[in-house]
Formats: sequence, C-alpha cells, structure tokens
Amino acid sequence: MGQTFEEQKVHTLHATATIMFVGLALKRGGHTDTGPDMVLERPKVLHNLQTGNLVMWVHIDSPDYGWARVGVAVSKTPLGPFSFERSFRPHDQESRDFTVWQVLL
Repeated sequence: MGQTFEEQKVHTLHATATIMFVGLALKRGGHTDTGPDMVLERPKVLHNLQTGNLVMWVHIDSPDYGWARVGVAVSKTPLGPFSFERSFRPHDQESRDFTVWQVLL
C-alpha cells in the first residue's frame, strides 16, 4: 500500500549541505485527485517556455495502486504554490514510473 498524499514539500540544498524546508508546493485537497486517500509521488518540474509557467508532472494513484495516472499542476514560481489541473492515463495506458526531459533550443 502506498503512503497517502499530504502535500508536496519544497526543500533547498545549499553548498554547506544544509537542507532547508521552504514551503509547500502542492497542498492536499481542492480536487478529488489530491484528496487524503490518494497517493502522489515522484514529482518532476519542467519550464513551459511558451507560457512561462512551471509544470509539475507527478505519479498519482489510489492507495492500492490500481488507478495509475499522471497528474499535472502549474505554478508561476518553482517554490509554488502549484495549482492541480488534472490527471489522466496517457494513451489510455497505466502510468507508474516515468521520465521527463526538456529540450532547450
């Protein structure tokens, strides 16, 4: 069973190897996909060059891992707050672990 979603935290790492909590990027609630019974994990953030927004891609699932979806949230800043937009199954297929990359031309 997965750990249910509370919020997605943001930390910074300085050259002194001091990790500092700086805030919550994505809070629980506001959408059924981000409710207390859901699992959100492995976030990745990319910069949308057209809109200037930051886009968080996250694995989103039910506690029994039967849902297997991708979640998308957006923010104007890397520290958030991110606003949850939607979840989906790419090409109607289960999505669990995924990799993202961004080509800058």
